[in-house]
Amino acid sequence: MRRGGWLSFAAIAVFTALTVAANFTAAFAFAAEGAWFAWRLVAERRNGRGLDTRAWRAAFGVLAGFAMLAPFASVIALQLGSGVTRGTWSWIQPPRPIDPLQTFESASGAWVFVLCAALALWGVLTRWRWRREQIAFALILMWLPPLAQLAISYLFIPMDVTRYVLPSFIAFYILAALGIAALGSARARGVAAALVALTMLTHVYRYDSKPRDRLFREAVALAIVMAPGRRRIGIVSWDGSNRSAFYYAPTVRRADLVRLPPEGELPPAAAQIRTLILPSYMRPAELARCRTLFPRVEGKFRLVEVRSK
Repeated sequence: MRRGGWLSFAAIAVFTALTVAANFTAAFAFAAEGAWFAWRLVAERRNGRGLDTRAWRAAFGVLAGFAMLAPFASVIALQLGSGVTRGTWSWIQPPRPIDPLQTFESASGAWVFVLCAALALWGVLTRWRWRREQIAFALILMWLPPLAQLAISYLFIPMDVTRYVLPSFIAFYILAALGIAALGSARARGVAAALVALTMLTHVYRYDSKPRDRLFREAVALAIVMAPGRRRIGIVSWDGSNRSAFYYAPTVRRADLVRLPPEGELPPAAAQIRTLILPSYMRPAELARCRTLFPRVEGKFRLVEVRSK
């Protein structure tokens, strides 16, 4: 918008299409752009003005990017509708109303969130008069994606995933940086910046020191020992568990892995299974069913169990 030029506006259209095609959740960021254009249009009209030509061209550039994806919209809608009908995502729990706020707290770290939230609030309150457009854009980009995700979760299908709203964190930290810049002296700004960096590094250190991975590698190794030769090994398919087990299994044993559904009728090959790899983060009902079928615990790992009959 600052530089203008048809090449810039054409690039907006092309890269909008490519970004959304790479990951559909990028549409949240562009929705925030659209909301900001709408806010700016209302603000300008209240002042008796209108958006300049470059602003309109930028807005139409974003719309042109989405128009490029229109031929594929029906295919995506069909895939999503089919997944809903089959209950592919029925295990996802609806988010709580407080979850959009907790998204920033849980991913940033409690102390990082408190410090950055205080700085962001200070920056908004003290710089709104001089940086209104920039602050409005940051606030919209920060809040529209998680709130849109919350609305979609209640209206259509639950989808409360932090990585879907990563652009919102950029806006959050920009507002925190604005709060640092709004502090009175260079010493205060330096102390605030150092404090933010220290709390962030501390959070990263504490996060990395706690194990979080699901230990499928260890579970697969034990299951292979428990099922020597070419005996079948069951793996309950839940949130990618079958892919993880297949990845860690030796090449010669991958054909011996039998995928079992967490509910419904079991395949005929299930009768040959004596050893089972079970994700322990499943829903209680499905977990109880699998534990009943394979009551003996051979090994417990982080979020994974190895059981036998």
